[in-house]
Amino acid sequence: MPPRQRKRRGPNSNSKNGCITCKFRHTKCGEEKPECLQCTTTNRKCGGYEDLSQQKLRQRVAKMHAAPAVTSDSRLVLLPCTREERQNVHHFCTYTVHALSGFFASELWQYYLPQISQTDVAIRHAITAVGAAHRRSLASSQLMTSPNFEVQQYNQAIRSLLGKASMNKDQVLVVCALFICLEFLRLNMPQALNHIEAGVNILSGHGQQSRESHLPEAVYQELSGFFSRMNLELSFWGRRSLSYADQINEDDLERFGFCNIMDARMKLNVIMIQTMRFVQFLGEGLPPRFGGQNQEPFKTQYNLIFQYRDWWIRFRKLTERLARSQDYMPNLRSILVTQVHYQTLFTWAQSINSPDEMGNDKFNTDFELVISLSEQVNLNDPNSKDHQPAFVLESGIAPALYLVARKCRHPVLRRRAMAALGRCAGQEGGWNTKQLCAIAQRNMELEEAALVHLPMEHRIPEDRDRIYGTFVVGGLESPVEVIFRWRDAESNAPKDYVEFINW
Repeated sequence: MPPRQRKRRGPNSNSKNGCITCKFRHTKCGEEKPECLQCTTTNRKCGGYEDLSQQKLRQRVAKMHAAPAVTSDSRLVLLPCTREERQNVHHFCTYTVHALSGFFASELWQYYLPQISQTDVAIRHAITAVGAAHRRSLASSQLMTSPNFEVQQYNQAIRSLLGKASMNKDQVLVVCALFICLEFLRLNMPQALNHIEAGVNILSGHGQQSRESHLPEAVYQELSGFFSRMNLELSFWGRRSLSYADQINEDDLERFGFCNIMDARMKLNVIMIQTMRFVQFLGEGLPPRFGGQNQEPFKTQYNLIFQYRDWWIRFRKLTERLARSQDYMPNLRSILVTQVHYQTLFTWAQSINSPDEMGNDKFNTDFELVISLSEQVNLNDPNSKDHQPAFVLESGIAPALYLVARKCRHPVLRRRAMAALGRCAGQEGGWNTKQLCAIAQRNMELEEAALVHLPMEHRIPEDRDRIYGTFVVGGLESPVEVIFRWRDAESNAPKDYVEFINW
């Protein structure tokens, strides 16, 4: 019998250059830098790239995920509270966290805050106030709390912060974010904007020094992104966005593109803030400052358009890569909402140099895309079969649809925009959809007043009848004072019409 021949192993094609986390998990690593896609798409911390044995790998990973030592300061101690406080904390942890996270998964709102509220007195009182305000906004609970209770909890949170020997910036930043939620729910826009400015200033201080935050890295990044987006909201409400260095590594972005949706949102927000500063410089509702010897506006506009197009290329690559990933199913609504924000501000940046409002008619295809994306967001909403949530913390699609309803004069498209706007959440941050619908409806009625005898599809107003700017004076009260601004055809000067609108 011939001797048995051993099969020789072929050359091993497996790479040994994977990251520490993938080696420890015995999974194939894509070896992307600075963090591999396998780790980022499964919400794991990428351990970096080193040549270590399995024993050293276990020791390294165990050290990375080791629980903090229990001391007298970190030991879990349930805080004493009244029954009413417990009910509102429970409501916050069960229902409000979903309204705060909105269209995107959230480590901050859904996990970190409910946990830290068990040991931090200031955050506990702030959460109690937000939970009570949210319950009151729903108007469906028999155990309704009064606004006085919310104010009491608000004041106790402030006293807890001021009563400490040294101010913890992380704690102040978290409480500041909760106060923004509270003021949105209480429809107190001026105070909400004040808290936004305070939070952005605190983060700016963090950026000037070496970051000494004790928050988990994912929580700090999410909190930073939240205040960056709130900084953009200042522009929409008549205040100037603050100078703030977003946590973006431009070198890594240039080499590797976006690692996740959070990276894409952060970069897009930077471009949108630049766009809104440009809009404020030109002045909505006034003759544009283009032309003549001043070429700077043209350069600024060209730079913005270039940045938007570059962002879109990188975003498409990200969504395609995530769609191919076996371990990660992209959240369709989060991708759609991000596209709505991009398409809306990109269209605005392109149309800002139009000499009159007739120039917006060239962008009807872009307006229709915003409407279609927004309709998909509503269709993919798990609440759409029953009813929309009364409140979500951050702006989603309502401001975009409101802008389209005002700037798109195609009679069919603008009515589609208003119909989609009416199906949005009752309030998105500082934007109340009922108020927006009422103002957009009145805007359309004023522009089409001379065309009511025509069939609806033919009601396209002339430039002399078009409103160049719509300005809300005040906040979210009803009736609300609104200034509608036309442009005089002969003098080119603005002329205003003021009306109080009930919603």
